[in-house]
Amino acid sequence: MITRNKIFVGLVVVLFDLFVCIFFGVAMMDYDDSYMESKGEYWSWESMNDFQKGISVGMNIWVVINLFILGFIIYRLIKRLGKIPSF
Repeated sequence: MITRNKIFVGLVVVLFDLFVCIFFGVAMMDYDDSYMESKGEYWSWESMNDFQKGISVGMNIWVVINLFILGFIIYRLIKRLGKIPSF
C-alpha cells in the first residue's frame, strides 16, 4: 500500500538524485571551460586535472548506482505484478 510517507521519501530521494546529477554537471563545466587541445583529445584522461578526473569517476559511479537502483525498482514491480491474480 502506498502511503503519504512513502511518496514523500520517494520524492526526497528523486530530488537528492537530481541534485547530485546537477552538482556533477556543474563541476564538469570546469573541464569544458579549461580544455586545451594541446593536452590531448576531448574527454581523454590526459587532458583532465585531478579534480576533473575525480568528478568524472564520481559521475560514472553515480550513473552505475542509478542503473542498479532502476533495475531493483523494475524487479520489485515485476515481482509485485506477478502476485496479482489473473482473471
